[in-house]
Amino acid sequence: MPSNPQLKRLPPAYSNPSFELWFLLHFSNQQTEVEDCQALIRLLKQPGRLPDYEKNKDFFDTLKPLQAVAVQRAKTRSEQIQNQGTEPISRQSNPLTTVYELVEYLNSKV
Repeated sequence: MPSNPQLKRLPPAYSNPSFELWFLLHFSNQQTEVEDCQALIRLLKQPGRLPDYEKNKDFFDTLKPLQAVAVQRAKTRSEQIQNQGTEPISRQSNPLTTVYELVEYLNSKV
């Protein structure tokens, strides 16, 4: 595969315990461990958040106005994990998402 210097190689975006953490950070600064994906979905479905949440449903228009807050919350948590010396991909890092890195990159291209 030919290399293209204009293409930036991004690290994988991950979320612990699941992708729904990224959505939740738009509404709440989740700092305590969340048991699993189902627990995150229950938090996400609370009133004032995404009560009709379903996987594969489009929530872009709802989440976009709150994106900057979610990015800041995710960054702050990532810095906390790093400062504690905790391995980012581990049970001890829960909750953690790096989706914000991908979002920031994509936003820089529009």
